[in-house]
Amino acid sequence: MQLDYRYPTEIQTLVITVIVLLAALALTTPFTVGVTAILFVVGFALNYLFVRTQIEGLKRRAVRVTATQFPEIKALVDECAHRVGVPADTEVYIKYSPVMNALAMGVGKPYSIVLHSALVESLDPDELKSVIGHEMGHIKFGHTTLLTLVGQLGSQTFGIPLVGDLIRYVFLFWSRSAEFTADRAGLVAVGRLDRAVATEVKLAVGPELAKRVDMRELARQARESRGNLLGTLGEMDGTHPMMTSRIQKMVDFAASETFGRLRPDMRGINFQEARAWQPAVPIYAAGNTACPACGKLTTSPMATFCMHCGAKLGQPGQCPQCQTALEPAWKVCPRCGMRLA
Repeated sequence: MQLDYRYPTEIQTLVITVIVLLAALALTTPFTVGVTAILFVVGFALNYLFVRTQIEGLKRRAVRVTATQFPEIKALVDECAHRVGVPADTEVYIKYSPVMNALAMGVGKPYSIVLHSALVESLDPDELKSVIGHEMGHIKFGHTTLLTLVGQLGSQTFGIPLVGDLIRYVFLFWSRSAEFTADRAGLVAVGRLDRAVATEVKLAVGPELAKRVDMRELARQARESRGNLLGTLGEMDGTHPMMTSRIQKMVDFAASETFGRLRPDMRGINFQEARAWQPAVPIYAAGNTACPACGKLTTSPMATFCMHCGAKLGQPGQCPQCQTALEPAWKVCPRCGMRLA
């Protein structure tokens, strides 16, 4: 199913980056603008050449995943490509590295994904699908191309003090938003929130220590860090969000209507898993609705899926009690009087 499930702030932060750039250009002399434009074009051309050289180099120093070479991984790649929706000629390579990492490259077809050997050796098939899907998300949503183009912006100061730092920090906001988008693609690929979370934990502490991590305690840690100003400031200098932030965003996405449409086969499973990571939600005092599958009360009368078992409760935009069509802003059903919020 083709849905645009980008993280909401990705486009916004990219637009802000461009606006800051244009403002910087407006404050410079025409001569500086001309020189900067030339340098930018030359930089992009060199970056493109560098990326193409890297991809061609992979064919000489890494092993390509094919139907006869690592066929079990090729099966995972094909499944992820189908789920995420990337070009069929996207190539996946494995190269030796003791560091658990992966990356996607390419400015237009053909795109390439590189998996480090430590990653392949340490992750189970579902966890590997989460990583492959993540990298395919970078391809699907144009991040590899944008990084080649927009990546030049971080080095531009336009002769104005602090402008380079401002552009860099705005660009980093976009980079982290792009990672959240790619995490969503990884979750779509694997379908299982618990496996996507397990992957993040292994990448954070290593495969051996990950076996000793208490997921309930980690969920508590994530809830405690949510909304912490100092923690947010600590992320500002990184291209990637911190582990607990990434997990929390995946949990939110797993409980969304969009994910339910993308992976209806996994809806109930992910609702069960997401409940442990969500802050306590009070049951509404008036107009409580019982789930027809498990009999438990829903956390919101407007919920379309039960947060306890994942069963479908009703059609979006309808009163769960009398099925009357509702407007989004309504707080009370006009027919039966049920409170909706």
